[in-house]
Amino acid sequence: MAVMNPLGSRNIIIIDDNYIGEYSQAYMEVGKQIDDIIIKYIGILKEIIDDGSMKGLTAEKLYSFADTASMLLFKTAGVLCDNNKSNMQKFIQDIDEADREIY
Repeated sequence: MAVMNPLGSRNIIIIDDNYIGEYSQAYMEVGKQIDDIIIKYIGILKEIIDDGSMKGLTAEKLYSFADTASMLLFKTAGVLCDNNKSNMQKFIQDIDEADREIY
């Protein structure tokens, strides 16, 4: 967490590495939960298709939709949350590196 504190005419930024680490982990957990929900949803769609109770154009469109949903799974929450975690970790590394140059 970055905290801005006025100190005379200067501002001090305090970055809490643990806070950022906890939130990056929380992003990963939420991303996994969302991906799990999408996987269950795709499974339900495929069960409906495999059941055979739907025929014709409706079955074809549902199959196409399930296939598209499967492809999109690899571009959804889990991937985005993983990217956020990587960016947060890089932010901490960049700050640590800048700190070494200052001190």
